Parts: sequence; C-alpha cells; structure tokens
Amino acid sequence: MDLKSDHIRAIIYYQWMQTKELDEIHQRINTVLGHNTVGFSTVTKWVREFKRGRQSLEDTPKQGRPVSVNTPENAAIVEDIIRADPSVTYHELEQKSGIPGTTLRRICADQLKVQKKLCRFVPHRLSDEQKKDRLEKCQQNLKLWKKGKDNTINKIVTGDEVYVYYYEPKLSREAKIFVFEDEEPPSVVRKEKTIGKILYAIFFSSSGLVDAVKLEGQRTVTALWYTTQCLPRVLEKGPKNGILLHHDNAPAHTAWLTTNFLAENRVKLVPHPPYSPDLAMCDFWLFSGLKHFLRGKAFSSEEEIDSAVMEYLESIEKKDWEEAFERWRRRMTKCIEAEGDYFE
Repeated sequence: MDLKSDHIRAIIYYQWMQTKELDEIHQRINTVLGHNTVGFSTVTKWVREFKRGRQSLEDTPKQGRPVSVNTPENAAIVEDIIRADPSVTYHELEQKSGIPGTTLRRICADQLKVQKKLCRFVPHRLSDEQKKDRLEKCQQNLKLWKKGKDNTINKIVTGDEVYVYYYEPKLSREAKIFVFEDEEPPSVVRKEKTIGKILYAIFFSSSGLVDAVKLEGQRTVTALWYTTQCLPRVLEKGPKNGILLHHDNAPAHTAWLTTNFLAENRVKLVPHPPYSPDLAMCDFWLFSGLKHFLRGKAFSSEEEIDSAVMEYLESIEKKDWEEAFERWRRRMTKCIEAEGDYFE
C-alpha cells in the first residue's frame, strides 16, 4: 500500500492518543509498515505539533516564493533594493523581496558579492579645497623631519583642551570580565555621565609633558585666558631653544589676541588644517588614552581629578611621547597618499 504523508501522520496521531511513548510509536509503525517508514525526528515533530493543538495533517502552506529562488531575476531584485537603501537589514530584505533569508544570504554572497560592513565615521565631509589644504599642510609639516640635524622636531610643542568629568561610565566593551563556565557574569548598574567637569589644556613635546593647565574661574576657553594663563606657562616650561607651537583652529587659538601674543613672543606655528582631529596628536592618541584611564572612576573633588590626570600623564614613558610624533608623521604621509582625504 502506498501511504502518503498525511496517512503516516494520522497513524502517529492515533498512536499518540493511546498515550504511547515516542520511541514506542516509532518502533510500532516501522515494525508493522516496514523498516524506515518514518523517522524518529518525524514522530517527535508531529507529536509536538499535536500537543500544541494542531488539527490539520496537511503541510502548512508556505508564503512567498519557493525556497529554490537563487535565480538571476531575484538577484536583480535584491540588488535594486540594496542600491536604493544600502542600510537595509536582512529582515527588511526578506520582507521586501519575499525571498527566504537563507537564499537571500546566498544571493548576496555568491551572486552579488556584497556583504554588511561597518561604516567609517569621519569628522566632516571635506570639500576639494579642504582636501587640498590638508595635503599641502601635511607636505609642509613633513619637511620638518628632513631638518632632523637641527633638532627641529624637538622644538615642536603640541596641545589642546579636554574635559574631564567627575564620572564617565565605561563603554560596554570595557565592562568585560573573565568568568568560569559555572559562573554567570555579574550585573553592572549603568551610571550616567555626571554634569560636573573640569577642563585642562595639556601640552607636550617629543621629550614628554610640558604642562597641564586647568581652567579655573570660568566655563569656556577664551583668547584672554589662553594668552594670559595658559601659553605663558607653556613658553616658560617648553624647550629653551625656541618653540614651534602646534594647536588646532579653535576660536581661542586663532583669535587676533592669540596671534598678536605669538608674534610678540616670536613663536612660530606648525600649520594645522581645519576639520583634522586625525592629524592632531592630542585627539588621535593622548586624550583617548586619558579617557580610557579615567573612565569608570568616580571623583568627589577637583583635587582627586587633578591627581588622577597627573598620575596618567606622568605614567607615560619617554619612548611613548616620541612614538606619538612618529605616528603623527605616518598619519600625515597617509593623508598625502589619500590626496588630502580622511584615511583608514
């Protein structure tokens, strides 16, 4: 007798209604109807369905296209959806195309050669003129390394301002800990960043820290504070054979008051292009390390913050200050290779 699938399912249902065990149902059917009539997994699946209240013995009708839809026509449909919205998810692709997820992934991988990748975030959408400016300033600055016999690099002092919070929560990736197989990771209460913060202007050279100047008595950096409180200390503690100052284009740094102060003190500037934190040592190196060191620590006073900031700065070895300048040189080289655009 040629038994169809729904016949077998009816027999499974009948046996199950007699409260037979799964292995017994499987054995009885194969003993009576022949070896390999039904698999144990099939018995398990349908008994589970009957327990859930299923009444039909027919296959559940499948929606959309059949599973085998890995065709050029459907690849074209998927490509059109992706090109219209590159951020579309696989779930949205499945809904819009009606193609099953496993087939979608095969189409993306095998036919379209497309895959999900993280976007590269950049500080600014550079114009052609801004790219040209970055290119020219990098070329100009790299000439300083060719004057190594005059110790030109050792004259450069670079600096910028950074806010330090009384409490800044750890990032998710920084909250990972080792746990053994019989342990569960502990729960950590997520605390919000505190409003209280202190600003420091930190300057250094290839020889090490020059000074860390704290902003006191006001909320924001002004050209007046920069030229009367900050830069005089930097000039006093900086290289005695002259300073080449490198800072970004913040308003306090480019104000006429600052320009006049630098001219009066015969301080030359190392040019820095706008929208270029990737070419500022404070941004791509020093401040990220400082933030990582302070993150997750709660401070109750300015004195504690002062102590923690200095602890980190004084822990940096001389070779690391020198390496920061070497990384700066490599980054400017990459910027030139990228024709002034942001680089990886």
